[in-house]
Amino acid sequence: MDDVYEWVKSDLETLKNWSKNLINKLPPAGSMIADELYLQNNAIQIEIISQLEYFLKAKKKIGSREQFKIIDIIKNSSLQDIEKDHLIFLFLVRHTICHNGGHYDKKFIDDCVNHINKLKIENVKEGLLSPLPPDNLPMYINLVKKLIDEINKG
Repeated sequence: MDDVYEWVKSDLETLKNWSKNLINKLPPAGSMIADELYLQNNAIQIEIISQLEYFLKAKKKIGSREQFKIIDIIKNSSLQDIEKDHLIFLFLVRHTICHNGGHYDKKFIDDCVNHINKLKIENVKEGLLSPLPPDNLPMYINLVKKLIDEINKG
């Protein structure tokens, strides 16, 4: 088997364990979330897509400065449309966390309109914080695993 594939799968499994641990530490819905948990959520979201990006670069599917090609790779996969939308949304959120102080902006909203079809996106307004609910982290990890499995077999 391919070392990069195995490394990424292992890293995603670690992220899944961290996600479960984070979810178990969350306060009741509507409560304030501790800074540490908030930052852990952000870090895991960043790392999920970063693992996909690393895998795609190692497999020569994208170049070092071609991150936005990830959207096309997701769109052209055999994932269900709603699954594609979830991964594209996570990719776009990662971009806001890394490059926009974690806030939604007009470009983010425009990208959602242009690239997301089935997923209903709520509470997205310019200036609001962009991190996604931690409860969705295991789903995102499973979707990335499914996509890298497909690419690795391809």
